Amino acid sequence: MKELSILVEVSKGKIPAQFLSLTQGEEGTQVKQGDLLEEVSTITVLDEILTQDDSSAAVVLRGQNMKNMTIIPHSDNRQPPKK
Repeated sequence: MKELSILVEVSKGKIPAQFLSLTQGEEGTQVKQGDLLEEVSTITVLDEILTQDDSSAAVVLRGQNMKNMTIIPHSDNRQPPKK
């Protein structure tokens, strides 16, 4: 969505677009509208996507850290090897 907003902005009117946001308020559904993404203050789906991206990045980083770990085999009596 951000890319689309940038394309609309740099097109200087050649790409017509409107961005909408629907939120549930105390008085019912509220609609916000703007020519650019920045004009629409509440876009819940973007917040959720960013949260998901953060979670995904954390999983990937944990996986990379696991690759760098050295696995030390234990002996039959389950004691770690002596150094």
